[in-house]
Amino acid sequence: HNEEAILHGYNSRESGPFLIFDKTTMQNYEGKVRAYFKEFSDEVLAIYDPKTDEEAAELWAEIYGAVFFDYPHYCLNRLAVENAIPVYEYYFTRQNGRLGSWHSGEEVYCYRNIPADSKLYNDKDRELMTVMSSYFLNFVKTGDPNGGTLPEWPENADSRSLLKLDEEILVISESERKQAFFDVLDRMQNWGGEK
Repeated sequence: HNEEAILHGYNSRESGPFLIFDKTTMQNYEGKVRAYFKEFSDEVLAIYDPKTDEEAAELWAEIYGAVFFDYPHYCLNRLAVENAIPVYEYYFTRQNGRLGSWHSGEEVYCYRNIPADSKLYNDKDRELMTVMSSYFLNFVKTGDPNGGTLPEWPENADSRSLLKLDEEILVISESERKQAFFDVLDRMQNWGGEK
């Protein structure tokens, strides 16, 4: 790719719309993991070890979101770092009366599209919209989302630091559990060498 800088990210509940009709329970959880992860299943089951039906559904949603959204962003970030491209990564966690942090839930914030009279969003959402849209506009103009009085958004030079976007905006590290899962996915994809 020929980007001069990259701004990207993902949401805490990306898998939500894709699992609406999914029913994961303790009874079928292990079978789902084994069907997808094959010889890596034991490692995944050690990382994501539910004890109840509710936990099984939550962990399957996290796994699904990580495989199809979080991990690809992690890989994109590493490629940017390897190619000395400035890269900024966000993690959107805001809940609201509409999509919340499901897949594409952040877009109304980024593009400043929250309707003024919508009861699905509150004043905190509108404040976050102003900050996020300012980050995106700055990035479009300069290749850097920072500027003015916005909270500092550092480059994700270690591919583990994310700017958490919610009522509070702060830099966080990827969870140890998800990082362990990414390491398994790396081996599945043969990232950097032999399986």
